[in-house]
Amino acid sequence: MARIKRIYEVSETKLSKHITDVEMEVAQSNDNKYLILSTFGSDSRKETGKASQIIHLDKEAASDLASILHAWIKRT
Repeated sequence: MARIKRIYEVSETKLSKHITDVEMEVAQSNDNKYLILSTFGSDSRKETGKASQIIHLDKEAASDLASILHAWIKRT
């Protein structure tokens, strides 16, 4: 599991050459709600179909991400 601790914007970045699939689920535990993003490696991975990384966003991180996406959409 990976928890996002900080979300920020940079002015320039390199684009990844490898596009992978991501699945998102909404989950709730006793104390919080989470968006869970499961990333999957390329088809050439040894274990295809198995999540390579699972990222949990709590309500605060999801709100920060939503604000960044909203601002980004307005600019484009």
